[in-house]
Amino acid sequence: MGKKLVKALSETWFFWAFFLCLGFVSRLDEENYRVPPQVRMVANLAFSFLLALWVVTDARRRASPLGFSFPALVFFFWPVFVPFYLFQSRGVRAFLTLLCFGVMFIVAFCLGAVLRMLAPS
Repeated sequence: MGKKLVKALSETWFFWAFFLCLGFVSRLDEENYRVPPQVRMVANLAFSFLLALWVVTDARRRASPLGFSFPALVFFFWPVFVPFYLFQSRGVRAFLTLLCFGVMFIVAFCLGAVLRMLAPS
């Protein structure tokens, strides 16, 4: 169990860091400071890039070939193609992966918000 957890964390550390930053920035946005729209655009692009990167590395780890343009499709249309990839590569276990991503988002987002509340103004 411990080795699997360490392996999972080593493969998804960039999502943890991204969600932590997102929680920090969103908490900042709730206060008197207004986050510029450019920051939101960069965050959206970074999230799409991280998803495409994760799909490519996961496919390499599973030794399943992806089409030439599939990472670009994931980047631009991730709400459709990430679940497609997950169900194609994992079957019903894709629900577990989606649940793990949801839990990862909630934990890191809340931690980032708490860190922002504790940070001096």
